[in-house]
Amino acid sequence: MATVLISERVNKNDKSFVVYFRDPLSGKRKYYKTFKTKRDAVAEAARLRVMIDGREYAEMAKIKKKHQLLTFSDVGKLLCEEWDQRVRVGEIQTVTVDGYKIILKQLNKVFGNMILMDIATEKILEYRTDVAMEQTVITSNRRLFVCKQVFARALKEGAIPEDPAASIRYLNESKHKRNKYLSPQQLNKLLSACGRTYGKHYLPAMVLLGAEHGCSKQEILDLRWDDIDLENNLITFYRTKNGMERTMKMMPRMKKALLKWQKHLAHLRKRRNLVNIDASLVFGHVDGTRRKDFRNAWRKACLIAELKDFHFHDLRHTFASNIITSGGDLKDVKEMLGHRDIRSTDRYTHLSALRKEHVQNRLAEHYGW
Repeated sequence: MATVLISERVNKNDKSFVVYFRDPLSGKRKYYKTFKTKRDAVAEAARLRVMIDGREYAEMAKIKKKHQLLTFSDVGKLLCEEWDQRVRVGEIQTVTVDGYKIILKQLNKVFGNMILMDIATEKILEYRTDVAMEQTVITSNRRLFVCKQVFARALKEGAIPEDPAASIRYLNESKHKRNKYLSPQQLNKLLSACGRTYGKHYLPAMVLLGAEHGCSKQEILDLRWDDIDLENNLITFYRTKNGMERTMKMMPRMKKALLKWQKHLAHLRKRRNLVNIDASLVFGHVDGTRRKDFRNAWRKACLIAELKDFHFHDLRHTFASNIITSGGDLKDVKEMLGHRDIRSTDRYTHLSALRKEHVQNRLAEHYGW
């Protein structure tokens, strides 16, 4: 029977239990894992003993020796290449991959330099819980999703004998979905605040695209002048997250803000003599390059407008709430937001009561109550 030992380690505030074993390949005593409770240490020691007796450890040791320098970030790079290839063949949207890469960058801060074989399920669970507590459950689940992809790719490469993230479940998001939205007065206050930021020329149009047309941040940054029919007051969103294009009528003040930005942009380019540039992006920089973000201007506007914990994506919720309160139903919300599944629209069910109240008030006015 394999030699597996448990050593109790006492610190100032608590104690832990360390599992050691005698390596069947070298005959040397080696460290395995540390546990907070003796019960967990005993259970893992028993599992390790069975694994060594069944010669599974020898196979694991060979794999570890072969891939001893393969880290989490190494497999992350392979995964990025796979994502880029899927973009080229049209299997996945560029905006989706950009989001994955941002999340992968966050994961690399914690796991990047760690050897894959040394990352246990407990470590991933601990990280999932920490992110959920420090940020949000939704953020935690998004990071876990990308983390699972990394380990699935590592398993495919033969870098690990089993996937430590496969058994980890996503946290329940039903109680953590954001339902924040602005009243007409709050929206006007936000638009006024936009004019006091260094993004005053382009930010009002962006805010109105979100609040009056239900656009996401990426849809706005990907918008092109060819997508806008100023003569017929129509705007079409082709580059959406789920790949479903949608055409909408432009609201008057959004069109006005858009034309104002277009005029300002043309003035800057003329003054700098920028002629032979790609000027197709609506919210591109003066030199035509793609604007990656506008978070600083957005945060400043929210600060001036006294909006706490308000995300740009909440403007989509504002748009949905306005559809409901103006007499629309959940089917209208689904179509105008571009949801594939009605379940994505269920979060706005609570607004139906406001819609009924609005209808009843109009009836009261009609009957002269």
